[in-house]
Amino acid sequence: GILETSRGLGNHGDKVIKKSVINSPYVWTYEIDPSLECIILATEGLWQVLQNDVVVDIVTQALPSHHLPIPSRVETALRSVLEKYGKTTHTPYFTHEDEVLNCMNELLYLIEENADV
Repeated sequence: GILETSRGLGNHGDKVIKKSVINSPYVWTYEIDPSLECIILATEGLWQVLQNDVVVDIVTQALPSHHLPIPSRVETALRSVLEKYGKTTHTPYFTHEDEVLNCMNELLYLIEENADV
């Protein structure tokens, strides 16, 4: 949407965008300490489709503490996202033709193909 783009790129005096839309990003500062297991950086599209606790559950499955090899961790996370995605209502961000969905399916294919080698 135009609102998100304007925050990302700035409105640069565009007369079409309302004056109440800010053109600077929201910024948060957090202290990172050794106990931090991961940081989740995601698009607004992910947050529109999956709730915070679902994303945390998916990422937690893929953490090194589960003692899975890296390809298995990636596969576990991808399968979980695809499973949850299939149960969600589609939004303008995720559709069946979505490139992100296609990319996830392609990654799974590559993981499975390499597992057979």
